[in-house]
Amino acid sequence: MINSHTHIFNVKCAPDRFYGLPVARFFSLVPQSARTLAKWFRRLYPWSDHDLLERYARMLEVGSERRQQDIFERLLDHYAQYPHARMVVLTLDMDFMGAGEAVNNYLTQLCEVAEVKARYPEQMIAFFCADPRRPDLMRQLREFVPGRGFTGIKLYPALGFYPFDPALRPVYEYAVAHQLPIVVHCDTGGIFYRGPLTAAHLRPPSLNPAAPSRDFTAYASLKPGRFKDLFTDPAHFTDVLELSEFRSLKLCFAHFGGKEMIEEHSDSVTGSHWYLQIKEYMRKYPNVYADISYTLRHTSGRVRDRLRADMQDPLLGSRILFGTDYYMTVREKEEPALVREFLQGYGLDEAAFQQLAVINNRRFVSTSFYRP
Repeated sequence: MINSHTHIFNVKCAPDRFYGLPVARFFSLVPQSARTLAKWFRRLYPWSDHDLLERYARMLEVGSERRQQDIFERLLDHYAQYPHARMVVLTLDMDFMGAGEAVNNYLTQLCEVAEVKARYPEQMIAFFCADPRRPDLMRQLREFVPGRGFTGIKLYPALGFYPFDPALRPVYEYAVAHQLPIVVHCDTGGIFYRGPLTAAHLRPPSLNPAAPSRDFTAYASLKPGRFKDLFTDPAHFTDVLELSEFRSLKLCFAHFGGKEMIEEHSDSVTGSHWYLQIKEYMRKYPNVYADISYTLRHTSGRVRDRLRADMQDPLLGSRILFGTDYYMTVREKEEPALVREFLQGYGLDEAAFQQLAVINNRRFVSTSFYRP
């Protein structure tokens, strides 16, 4: 089986205000403090599994591991029952998110992940996070994909850019040339750009010369946690996918738009329905996928009913990927319980799980130079 969506970056890789408050640097320099905090909250709220502070403390407890390798090995232990389990590890370039500096910058994060990949070449499928603001982006992308064993690309627009940024054109060209999979964050939650808005944020140029011009200056007064939806809106990928050279781009929209979008309860500033937009892309373009990471924790109600119907659809069911979003999900449940309750709540038998976690995922992560 393949888990299509996991993370192993530790708190040393996170900029100081990653959690909103300037605490990441402290936790990275004094990792025992995160573990102490988790124990303290458990004593304070012994009757609750859902207290917000305790849940974040659980995530900090994993993230405060000394090495990314330690987090990856902890993840592998959770899947010991699955022979030949593989984990897609998504790196995150947080150097430009306007939240301060990290103890370990993105290049250090990449090098550490490359070392873990070398140690676990079969179990890890490593993805390079591409940010169009990074100088010499393509040289670094080629260095790691495939030079140091990475075989995919991660995009996280909420960190402060649009997916139609002209600087991403060579990234998409490289991905098409080598059939590289691209995982795109697509949920109203998650981390986001915290810096000042620039002219490129408010009147962004597009790599598609036929695309209409955009002017977001009316949204300039929004708080960063709201403005981020303008970066994330999957409708922006129309600029990319409508170009003939990119119609075959292999894209996975992570989280399937997220719980609020699936339930149609979102108050996103974009006004578009991300879940329905993703499904439209899946039906229109040959290589568009969606993963159910984090969203899979909702094992009852409208989210489950809609996703279960999608899994039974002949076309959509062949493009939905199993993924969990470890270790972000430890705020909700430990990984084994998360997977077990997902299988039970969705009523998935072995064949259905095989479709999600093996057949679909294997097709998605295969490239011109890697096949699991």
